[in-house]
Amino acid sequence: MFYEFEGQTETEAVQNAMKALNIKNFDYEIISESKRGLFKKSSVKIRVILKEAQNSNDDIFSVNDKHIDDDLDEVIVKVKEGDKLSEAEESVIDFIDTLIEKMGYDGKAELVARGSTGKDYFNIRTSVDSAMLIGYRGERLDALQILSNSFIAKSSGDDNFRVVLDVDGYRETHKDRMISDALEIAKKVKASGKSYLLDPLNSYERRLVHRAISQIEGLGTESQGNGLLKRIKIFKIN
Repeated sequence: MFYEFEGQTETEAVQNAMKALNIKNFDYEIISESKRGLFKKSSVKIRVILKEAQNSNDDIFSVNDKHIDDDLDEVIVKVKEGDKLSEAEESVIDFIDTLIEKMGYDGKAELVARGSTGKDYFNIRTSVDSAMLIGYRGERLDALQILSNSFIAKSSGDDNFRVVLDVDGYRETHKDRMISDALEIAKKVKASGKSYLLDPLNSYERRLVHRAISQIEGLGTESQGNGLLKRIKIFKIN
């Protein structure tokens, strides 16, 4: 389901969407943008994409506060209230909180889980600024994660310590939605025989889609393009 909202800036358009839809976590894309002129105000129009509600980020920890993530090949253990944080983990939280404050947004970081492969999972809880911290297709969230990893690599000198950053459980919801959309397209490809190119995805997202489509008999996938973001082609195998 799609909804369109306007504002003089991207921030205003997102805020209008949050007020009208009474939600704070959603995907959106900028569909038009005009700059301010002598007799014209600037304008940004966004399209909000809503799907059925997905499980929250906490729902992945269902048995003994542990979750085996087949996509990441690691065991993820939830951090309980009162668990002691390492010096590196505390410094990451301080860095993220300071960065968000300087950006002018509301949000507090917390450690939610630890992975067996050296990843620590942090979540930013915010009451009003989820969409703005996530950004268009998660671009701002990815940027915050890159900055957090750069910070901890320089400050601790530990190249094995990695930060996975989320905002109000967005990544899990986005992952489920992305795979669901790819499977729907795959069904159409199998029925029509016509191949389809997905929107550009990062390496982790491509891995998820390749794995999901590989379970469908008679279909194949291949990555196309250069750079970090590539498109996946879904095609029927004759």
